Amino acid sequence: MEPQINTDGLHYGAYEPHGGYADPASVANFKPEGRHGVMVGSLTEVEADRNVEIDTYAMKTSYDETVPYSEAILRRFPVMESGVATAGWAGLYDVTPDGVPVIGEIDEVKGFYCAVGWNGHGFKTSPALGSLMAELITTGVCARYDLEIFRYTRFREGKLTRSKSAYSIVG
Repeated sequence: MEPQINTDGLHYGAYEPHGGYADPASVANFKPEGRHGVMVGSLTEVEADRNVEIDTYAMKTSYDETVPYSEAILRRFPVMESGVATAGWAGLYDVTPDGVPVIGEIDEVKGFYCAVGWNGHGFKTSPALGSLMAELITTGVCARYDLEIFRYTRFREGKLTRSKSAYSIVG
């Protein structure tokens, strides 16, 4: 593939499209962004991020926040040495305390069903989840899957669900 010049005049070099993936060794994830870019994200759970003020949370990244991600992408894609960091953003995930979604009826409100707390990746499972929720709502049970680990009452019971892998949730 010949090097390309984008309309903004930046030289992007040879670029082969790729899928998105998580890289636990770099504690980062990578996904294609547009025709010539790669978005780099974090796999690190930051304790300070658990208690933030949503109204004042900085939605842009600082230079200091960009550096470790630049280093991570260089380890996996050495060709990115000629790349340019063009933008950055930060955001909060709507995730449950144990990182596992809540699926089912909420006992305190009869007829209220939810499938929430997906940490940004619920869209990937939405076709199957829609079918599962339709079955649960119309029949009162989900015959195909045991939804016990997703129950809302686990928080009140103090029985949080823990994944076998610290890298199980990627947004």
